[in-house]
Amino acid sequence: MHPFVRRALGIAVVAASLVASSATPVGAAPSVAVTQAPPATTSATSATISFHVSSFRPASITCALDGARARPCRSPVSYTRLRTGAHSLRIVAQRGRLAASTVVRWTVAAAPAPTVAITDGPPEETESMVVAPPQPGAVSPAAPAVPRSPSAYTVPSGAVRVASAAELEAVLATSPARDIVLADGRYETAGWFSNHEGHRLYAERLGGAVLASGLEIGANWGSGGAVVQGLTFDVSSLAQAVHGALVHVWGPAGASTRVLDCVFRGNGAIAFGLLAYNPSGLVAKRLVFSSFTDVALRASDNQAVPYGAATPRIASIADVSVDGVGRPTPGASDGTAEAGLWIGHPVTAGVHRIAVRNVSWSGIETVNNAWDTTFTDLDIDMSGPKSAAAVGIYLEHFNHRNVFERFRIAGAATGITAEWADPAWGGVAGAHEIVIRDGVIDAAGAREGKTFGVYLDEGTVSTTVTGVVFRNQSFAAIGAYKIAGTNRFEGNDTSGLRASALPLSTEHWSSPAP
Repeated sequence: MHPFVRRALGIAVVAASLVASSATPVGAAPSVAVTQAPPATTSATSATISFHVSSFRPASITCALDGARARPCRSPVSYTRLRTGAHSLRIVAQRGRLAASTVVRWTVAAAPAPTVAITDGPPEETESMVVAPPQPGAVSPAAPAVPRSPSAYTVPSGAVRVASAAELEAVLATSPARDIVLADGRYETAGWFSNHEGHRLYAERLGGAVLASGLEIGANWGSGGAVVQGLTFDVSSLAQAVHGALVHVWGPAGASTRVLDCVFRGNGAIAFGLLAYNPSGLVAKRLVFSSFTDVALRASDNQAVPYGAATPRIASIADVSVDGVGRPTPGASDGTAEAGLWIGHPVTAGVHRIAVRNVSWSGIETVNNAWDTTFTDLDIDMSGPKSAAAVGIYLEHFNHRNVFERFRIAGAATGITAEWADPAWGGVAGAHEIVIRDGVIDAAGAREGKTFGVYLDEGTVSTTVTGVVFRNQSFAAIGAYKIAGTNRFEGNDTSGLRASALPLSTEHWSSPAP
């Protein structure tokens, strides 16, 4: 179970300064705004708290859990294995002698005892499987399409042209939103650039304007509509990243942001490339990411709601290339990070033409409210020097009615996995009514000795796997442990499995190899 994505269904915040300003005075103290927190009472023994610090200059930030010693931190901060009872997290932002703090309080309640129903007869059938015989050589999925590279575009006429960091900061501080064209050159400031008004930024020449400081797009007001097109982000210091990100999208001012034709370089020092806490209306197209420690593209507000309830909808994610995401010790996040893409909402136009290379934990991670989305043309290779747990596609809590098609997953210990019905998540599984079709999953190059093509953990509901070629798995092509609903595994090619592997196993992944 990945602790990073634990639900934050309500916010209990006291003694907090929650107002951000588009132009914080030089002498003003920083302010801290909590954007995500655990519900006031929860049975979950893990918690993630997200916050935003507004400061004219970079501020030092510390977090202290339950009165313990304060330690440097950045948003989001996660805690696991919390004891039953009351908890508090104090967040302090300090710049010189000026400081602001906020305290988040919540209570971990004991999980309710399970309910046992006793009947006079055998239990009702809760799971059915349709399994067709292997079809060697009969399946030939099309290769996934290659992501489109950042492309030339037309700069809007009448735009304001800037040629230095000082000029850029001056125009960003104006209102209303304007078209801004950045001349070729390097743009760097002591902290990061802030776009609170929804300005639209264009490089005068594709890739010619290089930002050596991050870009904040967001505020607690406004209607959004920012554009970032053709820029290169090349940052090596966390002090110049916005809460660990090269581009951070948040709040009402971050709605309907369009990020197009950009290159993001984290230089092994920055956590996130594009971090969208408000992914409503987000368009992310023709983007290239390299060398991050946590996630290249993360679009999630980390607020899980029941399927079909109100949640932000991402507009489109397409033509994204990722090369290199991992901690200095690959796998050190234990699944809390180290992913290529991290998507937590429905994507109206789908997720298309994605290439992921050299990522430690998961190529694509779908979380929270990942619903009703089609993912196509996915080329994921989990081998490479940063490889660790190596899961191609990780279906976390909660996926509903997603389709994954035309994919190639290589070097993964598990090509596609669905999270189990953990009691900490109400006993509800991570994946429901998922279709996996027309792809290749090849375990060659995986570092793990025990490998699966698709693994559906306990409670997974109604999965279809069809038209998939499985190669070099050592345990099973498909693992289906205590699954539920109606499941169809047919029209797949399992002729390329290792000698001892099974086309289908109903054993738990921890069972001895066949």
